[in-house]
Amino acid sequence: MYVGTRMTRSVVTVAPDDPIPRAAGARKEHRIHHLPVVWRGELAGIVTDTEIRNAAVATPATGSRTVGEIMTRDPVTVGAMDTVEDALLI
Repeated sequence: MYVGTRMTRSVVTVAPDDPIPRAAGARKEHRIHHLPVVWRGELAGIVTDTEIRNAAVATPATGSRTVGEIMTRDPVTVGAMDTVEDALLI
C-alpha cells in the first residue's frame, strides 16, 4: 500500500510567525496532533501537540511566542509513492 492512498488531502497548516495559541486552536478545532509549518509554500517544520503544551507550561504567556520558536525543523518526510511499510520503518 502506498502513502498516497492513506494520506490526508486537505492539510491544516500554520506559519512560523503564527502565535502559539493560533496553532493550539487549530489543533483543537480540527482534532489533530501534528501541524505542518509552511513558509513561502515550503515545509519548514512540524509542531506537535506535545510541543504546544510544553510551551504553555514553560511560559504561561505563550501569546507572545511563535510557532517557529518551538517547531521541529527539517522533519523527515516520505512521498506519496513510498510504501506505508517504508514510512513506518523511517
